[in-house]
Amino acid sequence: MMRRAVPLLASSIPRHVWDPSRHNPNWADSYSTEISDRRQWPAKKWSIGLEPQTPTDWQNHSLRNLSYAYNAALRSCSTFPEMIGYYQEMKQRGVKVDLDTLNTLLTRAARYEKIQVDDIFHLFDEMVELGAKPDMATAETLHTVWEFSINTATAEWREVRRRHLIRIYNALAEADVLQYGQKDLQHLLAAQIGRYRQNLKSLNASLSPALYKKYISCIDSFELLLNEINNFLWEFVKPDHAFKEDTTLKIKIPVLHNIMKRPVAAPGVEVQLSQFEDADVCSVVLSAVERVVDRPMVDLNSTQRQRFACLALQSLIGTSGVFLTADLVAQLMDVVKYSPLDDSRERDAMRLLSNALRATTFKANGSVREAWIACAKPCDARVVGRYIAAREPWSGTQFAPQGATFPLFAAGSTATVTLEGNSDASSTETAVVETKQTQVQLLRTAAEVDLRWQNLWTLIERTGALTDPSQAPANKLEVFTGLASFLRHMFSGTRLNEKTDVTLTHSFAPGMTVEVCEKVFQCLADLRRQLDVFLSEQSADLQLAPELECWESMLVVLRGMMDFYVLNKRSQRNAQAAVTSSQESESFFVSVAELRTQLVEESRSRFDGRFRLLWLQEA
Repeated sequence: MMRRAVPLLASSIPRHVWDPSRHNPNWADSYSTEISDRRQWPAKKWSIGLEPQTPTDWQNHSLRNLSYAYNAALRSCSTFPEMIGYYQEMKQRGVKVDLDTLNTLLTRAARYEKIQVDDIFHLFDEMVELGAKPDMATAETLHTVWEFSINTATAEWREVRRRHLIRIYNALAEADVLQYGQKDLQHLLAAQIGRYRQNLKSLNASLSPALYKKYISCIDSFELLLNEINNFLWEFVKPDHAFKEDTTLKIKIPVLHNIMKRPVAAPGVEVQLSQFEDADVCSVVLSAVERVVDRPMVDLNSTQRQRFACLALQSLIGTSGVFLTADLVAQLMDVVKYSPLDDSRERDAMRLLSNALRATTFKANGSVREAWIACAKPCDARVVGRYIAAREPWSGTQFAPQGATFPLFAAGSTATVTLEGNSDASSTETAVVETKQTQVQLLRTAAEVDLRWQNLWTLIERTGALTDPSQAPANKLEVFTGLASFLRHMFSGTRLNEKTDVTLTHSFAPGMTVEVCEKVFQCLADLRRQLDVFLSEQSADLQLAPELECWESMLVVLRGMMDFYVLNKRSQRNAQAAVTSSQESESFFVSVAELRTQLVEESRSRFDGRFRLLWLQEA
């Protein structure tokens, strides 16, 4: 009975199963057969050399061999529909797609006539999820597909895919920076970044500022760094945009002060820093300044060259007309503060403070500039404190209100920096007026010290360095550090970066007098009192402590005063003069010794023992 029923059941069996003429050698009834056996031409049998021991080893062993076999089989296919069968099996079995297979599959899909354009991008996303790592060729294939879709795809779809391509290019550029940045492949990386830049330009986009910051930190040549900063500035404008040619740097700098995206400044409208494109530009230039300072560069082998590098970057951003941020100005002022070049330090600091108070070197829109100063505060407490530390104590430069001049000595000052506007820091401006005067012998008297000390406090009050509630209290402490460094330089005649050992005796400037010494002590006591008042007004949760440089400078000045008293007493030849002034000088010495002892003791006990090193040094 069953013999007669078998032909009746045979009609339900597919013909290609039992008919040899319809046999398909690529059909897989199960995954038991070798993939390489189904190929149209034979392939090498891939295997792993090490014998697997554990189940995990067996799994990796089998997956790796499957990956070799599937990827080789995919690349050997002659048409795109053939590849889909292998690709579906790879998805089901969790086999990764390698880079060559990714490029082959995408280019075949792009040339296939019956495929939808959106499916090509979906195929790319799917293969990336399966473990494929794209490269520039893959991104350029998708870019070509996007360009040819102008007549077939909608504007919304093209915009979505354009942003997708921008993200792909930025991710690939970041991977290249991580791969080539730490190696000696600077020119290869520069060529790659240039290629990404050109591809993104056709998409009306540019590389992100975050990428430029990572890229700049890897550059070892200042010439290349300067060119890349300039290329970054040119990405904001078209090639035919207005520019200024810098003959010293031999580059063309675009003028961006009217191109930057800035919010509309109106009364009652809250403006945030993220709404200004200037913040991104300044962050990139800041990373360049940090790169110049942190590690030596190939073509910057001296301090003079380092100063030239910082001035070049300052000129670059100043010529472009971009608003300055507080972080950038503070970093540049820090370079000036520790510069050993006495002939240019104060001039550089004065020019930098002038630009910081105006926020830009261009005559920008007043409302926009005030909105920027209100939210960015380019002249904050860090800038003011480092500027004070960079000043030459006995120079003929002063800050004065608009229309009033106070000469520092009888023949007039060599330069006057004038503050105009309200006492509010947002409306404060500066104008640097340099006049050619004959060299005058400076009279270092107590009146000169008092004039300069009051001048510094006028600057602090007019800029709001200590009174602005929006500034961090830790940044305000740099003002006291700058004042202490100023007094240290005035009394000892040496700076922090000089190799002179100020811990030795005779740690005071030549030509020091008793009147000047007493006046400097009054200024130091005033500084100490102001510092204690400031620390007492702050919250206890902040745990604020003055900087080590501030505390050490005060100790150095007090130690120098004690040395000066002892040596001055020995050198007094007139006994009558010694008798008349002995009581006053002894009381002055006692006051200095008491303050020094108090500071030394506080170095050990206050501020969680952070200054214990100074206590050991002084003890």
